Amino acid sequence: MSNGMAVCLQETPLDFADLLFERRCGGRQRAELPVRRYDTNLLEMHDQPNLRLDRYLADDRLTAEQKALLANARQSLADEGFYAYGMLDDQQRWVVAVDDEQGQADVRLEDDEFVIELRGVSPGLFSEEESEWRRRALERLARRVIPNVARGMLEANESASWSEADEGVAVGMTYRIPIANAGQIGPFVREALPAIDDLVTQVESQLRS
Repeated sequence: MSNGMAVCLQETPLDFADLLFERRCGGRQRAELPVRRYDTNLLEMHDQPNLRLDRYLADDRLTAEQKALLANARQSLADEGFYAYGMLDDQQRWVVAVDDEQGQADVRLEDDEFVIELRGVSPGLFSEEESEWRRRALERLARRVIPNVARGMLEANESASWSEADEGVAVGMTYRIPIANAGQIGPFVREALPAIDDLVTQVESQLRS
């Protein structure tokens, strides 16, 4: 199966009509995503144009060039209407993060490229099941089935798992963009986020079949 989007984008103008594959989910409404918590003392957020991370990010693990590149990524996301902020991820890497009603996005630097990770979760998949015993049984089955779905149906840059905290399907997509295309990150994330909901729907359909 192919979702029509290149995993590694070349240093050429991006044609999102060609890159993105439109999956249809019948107008399915996404539940509200949980809000990530972050330490506001780590980063001070501003909205001035051309903001540079080295004004407020003091971390000797990042060079001035890396800070400037992350600032360019943040500005591209802000220009697209996202509230983008800096934070440390669960592996203690600096990322530019976005929380949107359609999903979450983290942008980081790796091997002279931007790595964009998109994530989404659909909480309470079996919440309408009245029998607690049956609900727990369905959740146990989902934990076993989802890895098989991920191996057999998803692309190499896609992932799926069971979220214990949200009691539902969690999915992710990973893409790489050359650092020369920093200005395209915001439009790319805007165009790509709707596919998260479609991926959730695809995985859930296998659990309900």
